[in-house]
Amino acid sequence: MEANLLSPRRIIFFGSMLAAARRRDPASAAYSMVSMLVLVLFFRCTGAVARAPAGPRRQWLRAAVVALCVALTGLVQLQIYSPAVPLSMALAIWAVSVTCFSAVFLVASARPQAA
Repeated sequence: MEANLLSPRRIIFFGSMLAAARRRDPASAAYSMVSMLVLVLFFRCTGAVARAPAGPRRQWLRAAVVALCVALTGLVQLQIYSPAVPLSMALAIWAVSVTCFSAVFLVASARPQAA
């Protein structure tokens, strides 16, 4: 299968890298690279969960998806809410996101899996 040069993932990746390079800010470039890495890992793990048979590997992959969701939420919070929100509110937002994603994972893993 031939790779498409104009795939949405590549457009987003190169667009964010160009924006970070244009600002000439190393922190901005590092943020963009980490965000894209976490996003790519999230999509790969999500696809792997869909293909994996029931078992311990699937549970591990689901835990990885939850952890990556929390990481993405934290990265968005870091970029958007940092300048405008006090630290106590930022910690509350982080705690709520961790609690919600963890609850979804625990409820979903408590249900019996159909074979």
